[in-house]
Amino acid sequence: MRNLLPLVSSTVLFGFLQGPAQPKEATTTLQEDWKVLCSFHWVHTKPNDAWDLLDERWKKAFALLHPGAKSWSKIELSFADGNPNVPVDRYNMAATWYYLDRDGKEQTSAAVWGNVIDLREEKGQRFWLKGGGKSKVKFALKKNLLILDGIEKTSKNAMPRVFTGQYKGIERKEGRPPDKASKGKKPAYSKLWREFDPKSPLAACQAHFDEIDENGARAGLSFGKSPDTYKLFNAAGKISADKLKQLLATLKTDLHKMAKGSGVEKVGEPSDKVEDRPISVLRAMYSQRLIMPGSVRGFYLTYRDGKVAGAIDVIAVLNSSTIDRWEICCAVHEVVPE
Repeated sequence: MRNLLPLVSSTVLFGFLQGPAQPKEATTTLQEDWKVLCSFHWVHTKPNDAWDLLDERWKKAFALLHPGAKSWSKIELSFADGNPNVPVDRYNMAATWYYLDRDGKEQTSAAVWGNVIDLREEKGQRFWLKGGGKSKVKFALKKNLLILDGIEKTSKNAMPRVFTGQYKGIERKEGRPPDKASKGKKPAYSKLWREFDPKSPLAACQAHFDEIDENGARAGLSFGKSPDTYKLFNAAGKISADKLKQLLATLKTDLHKMAKGSGVEKVGEPSDKVEDRPISVLRAMYSQRLIMPGSVRGFYLTYRDGKVAGAIDVIAVLNSSTIDRWEICCAVHEVVPE
């Protein structure tokens, strides 16, 4: 009973669900652990166990969003160095949750990319933190296993991100440049899509938001039966209506300039009538979010590059009952003919 007290205390204090026992004393430094985390691609060994930690409310929401899906089929994690010159951006983490659709094809359920985390050690236990400590996940390394204990709850209207469980380490292959065409072959995607950095809208958001409590960027995503491949950026936090209007105007100018410089052919001028956009676009941009559709605002631009059809969508929406907490999502997505 005495041996269980530290784990029970941790559960009560941090809100963690009981997970695998962690070593009391670390024999490596945090930086040594970080190098190991970055050296491997981590795959959850039992994603169904992580699924079981979701409450029934979110399981029902998931079933409505993904007809025929029963649970997560795979959870993947990876880690990378951030900007060494910016202390708050030293450590980056990416995570993806997958599911099998009714046809047995693996689809993306949710993903975060480029999330900034911090590493901490408390009483011999190690954690990664996000949002200034609002989210806290305990971790331990054992041979080629990563053991996690924690569920991240970004807001009451977003599906919790379950990390708890054991992850097998797969050595990462270096030297594969992302989003670049092979030598001597015509690029599959347009120059606009390939060169768009999904983290690029963050600077404009930081200049206009009063407070950002969540942001992330992802690339190479597809959703359900939609033929589009997405690059996505999102940020959420407090921003006034006037500043939101200014932010959307800034992003419209910047992204229109980017599109013009890439050489793509505009199908139409940028439009603020986001209500004209297909529901599949909103579903992809706000997958597993409970949002207020009546608050939607933003703009879009459609384009072509040969046989490739693409679009830039920027949509802002209230994702809670408060009038000043907005989430903005920026997407560049294309359909490439086979």
